[in-house]
Amino acid sequence: IAHFTYEEELLEKQSIREKDIHAEAHEKFINNIFKLKDDFEQDGSLIDEVFTLLHDWLFVHILHEDRIFTAKITQK
Repeated sequence: IAHFTYEEELLEKQSIREKDIHAEAHEKFINNIFKLKDDFEQDGSLIDEVFTLLHDWLFVHILHEDRIFTAKITQK
């Protein structure tokens, strides 16, 4: 969560327009993690759900969205 806060502050400081959308993605990811935790405590194994969440986060958010913001920040 500290990483997300740092990243969001950096986007704010650099006046990146899409910062709110990016922050919403972070919030959604955190909420999904807590939901998985709650589901696991009730049902046990959640391998498919965890795999899907991590796959989407790594390949969509980090490899796509974060790289776009990195490029915007380094251009300034």
